[in-house]
Amino acid sequence: MDSDLPDGFSLRSARRGDAGAIAALVNSVDVSLGSSPWVTEDDVAEDLGDPDFDLEIDTWVVEQGGEIVGYAELWNARREDAEALEAQGWVSPTQRDRGIGTFLVDRFEQAATHAAPFLGRRPVLLRTYFPGRDEGARAMFERRGYSLVRHFWHMAIDLNDLPQPRSVPASITLRALDPDRDARALHELIEHAFADHWGWTPTSFESFWRRVAGRHDFDPGLSLVAVEDGRLVGAAINVVKLGEGWVNDLGVRKEARGRGVGELLLTHSFALFKRRGLPAAALGVDAGNRTGAVRLYERVGMRARRTVDSYEKVLLPANG
Repeated sequence: MDSDLPDGFSLRSARRGDAGAIAALVNSVDVSLGSSPWVTEDDVAEDLGDPDFDLEIDTWVVEQGGEIVGYAELWNARREDAEALEAQGWVSPTQRDRGIGTFLVDRFEQAATHAAPFLGRRPVLLRTYFPGRDEGARAMFERRGYSLVRHFWHMAIDLNDLPQPRSVPASITLRALDPDRDARALHELIEHAFADHWGWTPTSFESFWRRVAGRHDFDPGLSLVAVEDGRLVGAAINVVKLGEGWVNDLGVRKEARGRGVGELLLTHSFALFKRRGLPAAALGVDAGNRTGAVRLYERVGMRARRTVDSYEKVLLPANG
């Protein structure tokens, strides 16, 4: 490893009880860059409790005086079908320029080259994400040989002056998600709809459903499915997060695209959020999405409010 922590700082793995402190750290970084908080303690707790995530070897917590001032994590390290390993890290705005970010990147890069037996047979593609306004992170990763590959946006809409949602065509039934009836069909739809998306990794039904129905904020009455001829052709998986409506996933079957199904699901989701008394709705999108998602979101009145950049680098395996 190339770097060490400054005096007075210590390193350990994350524990489930760290969720609140990690969420506060992540949000402090965004707030310092002029963005709004977007991560909740429950979001982090669900990640830390994911059975596919090994806290002992996939996380790094930097502390000073018992306070978490740095955190990094490595994902997909045990998946042979993963396109890339993914790592993220955050350093408290009060501790910038002390080498903590470099220290954490050294750790997750080394861990990536040792991640799993299959990595010993080929180079490792390591991908990272950070706020688009974080020029310090950009400079650090570019110095280390990472290249920009993608922009992602958080887009939002004010619901106070929302127009009426578009009418539902006679051929389509729009209804609330029924977990008992729709779970497996919803998984198949999302896998189908996202199969060609950049960076998409197929997910088993069990893992998918755990991340949908196992969430603290799961509310099937807030999510919508579009049904045609007895088959799901689209779905919006919706939650309430930090006082706003969030569209966690919006998927439309390929053969149903271009017929307004996505706009139908979005506008009726917005109406649901508004009836709940929520002031705004938001979602995340790949700005380079080839399905026209950004154009759809702009057409219904959403605008970008936060940018996340993705950089990647090819590493040699530990034995190579």
